[in-house]
Amino acid sequence: MKTWIQRILLQIVLNTAAILALKYFGVLTFRGDLVTLVKLSAIIGLINLFLKPLLSFVTKPLIWITFGLFAIILNLILLKVAMAFAPELTLAHGFSSLLISSLVLGIANSLATINKQN
Repeated sequence: MKTWIQRILLQIVLNTAAILALKYFGVLTFRGDLVTLVKLSAIIGLINLFLKPLLSFVTKPLIWITFGLFAIILNLILLKVAMAFAPELTLAHGFSSLLISSLVLGIANSLATINKQN
C-alpha cells in the first residue's frame, strides 16, 4: 500500500516527465530551471490530489450525463488554475495546446493513483 507521501512524490515525478514531454513536442513553453519545474509539478500534483476529488464529487451528475466528457473539462479548468499559480508555464498554441496538455497531465496523475488500494 502506497503511503500518501509516496503518492505525492510519484505525482511530482510523473508531472515533471509529462511537462518535459509536452515541452519537447512544443505543446507547452516553460521558462525556468529544474527547481521551478519541480515546484510546478508539485503545484499540479497537489491541485489534483486535493481539489480534483472535491470538484469531481460536486460535478459527478454532470460527468455521468456527459458520459465522462465533463471530466476533460474539469482537467482543463484545473490546469488553468495551476497555470495561474505558475507564470513560468504558458501554452504554445491556444486551446488545442490546453486540451492536449490537460489530457497528458490527467493521464500522468491517474497513473500515480492507479494502485491506490494495493
